[in-house]
This record gives sequence, structure tokens and C-alpha cells, in this order.
Amino acid sequence: MGYVLRLLAGIMSDMSGRQWFFMFIGYGILLSVPMMGLAMKWDFLVIFMLMERIGKALRNPAKDTVLSGVAENQVGIGFAYGLVLLTGSALMGLFYDMKLTELIISFTAVAETIAAVLYIKLYNAMKSGHQYRI
Repeated sequence: MGYVLRLLAGIMSDMSGRQWFFMFIGYGILLSVPMMGLAMKWDFLVIFMLMERIGKALRNPAKDTVLSGVAENQVGIGFAYGLVLLTGSALMGLFYDMKLTELIISFTAVAETIAAVLYIKLYNAMKSGHQYRI
């Protein structure tokens, strides 16, 4: 189910050109993760688990498209940089002893994805001779 949804979400985000929208909606659906801990019946738990999987299917293709679009002529660097940051945020989650670990990791991943996009843009601009003032 997840890979079919990823395929459909990737096609829809590419056709609409709204990758950021799909990415943030996918991360927003992660609010269902803490709700899993509050579910008192198994049917609510199943719904929250499906919502989390749907969110992942929405955000992953859009996130990869955004990172690859930013990297421009550097083959794979955007994907690799994003993967390093996401893996780092997952490792940071090991140090949290809270029920909201996945939510913290997901918001960290959003911030790191944005940081990766900005870093690659700045790197490409500096490489081409542009100067940015901070």
C-alpha cells in the first residue's frame, strides 16, 4: 500500500508542482503518532497507523524532488545530504526518552530538509561567483 501511495503522491506532486505542499502535509499528518499512544481501542490505533503511513507516502517523493531540484548539476548530492541529515536526526531520537520521539524527529527532519535546501543553494551560488550578504 505504501509504495503505491508513494507513486501516486509523486505523480500528483510533480504534475501540480507543489512539492512543498505535499511535504508539509505529509509531515503534518505525523501528529497522528502521539495519538497512537492515546488510542484506547484497536480500531483507532489502526486508523492512526494508516494515517502515519499515508503521511510518509505523501512527504517522501516530494522531499526527494525538492532536494534533487536544489542540487542542480551535482548528481546525488542533494539526496545524499538529506539522507545524512535525516539519519542524524533519527540517531538524535535515540537520546530522547519521551513518547513524542517520532514527532520530535519529524519536525527536526523538516528543519534539516529546509537547511539542506538552503545550504545547497548557497553552495551553488558561491561556486558560481555570487555573493550573499547575511
